[in-house]
Amino acid sequence: MIGGHRRLRPYGALGALSLTLLGGCAPEFDWDAVRQQSAQIRLNCASQHPDSMVAAEQCANGPIRALYASGGFPDMDVIDAYLAHRGVIATWQDSRTISPQQARADYAQALADENSILQKRGWPASSLASPMSNP
Repeated sequence: MIGGHRRLRPYGALGALSLTLLGGCAPEFDWDAVRQQSAQIRLNCASQHPDSMVAAEQCANGPIRALYASGGFPDMDVIDAYLAHRGVIATWQDSRTISPQQARADYAQALADENSILQKRGWPASSLASPMSNP
């Protein structure tokens, strides 16, 4: 107990400061559940929009963002930037500016960049998605 509030997992100095500013109490973010649900959303949207990566991204990004927000994820700016980057990659792929193989590499790099930013903000590397788990 710290200051009368139970903390489920500390996330470094920045995390502690954020928790203090938010009232000192926040639930632990469930990475596994969000990762699984996000993958399912992406698969469903890809099957609904097989001929347009942009449409598939537009279909998936809102619900995925909502998953993070409803789970109390504090770094929504990072999620928003990642989802926007995925949208740009999808646009390049649909316009044939890049190949599907290059798009996969770009999606993996976008995820690696997101993970790097989150690690700098104190999230443990073991909780973050790997590029290989990214559909």
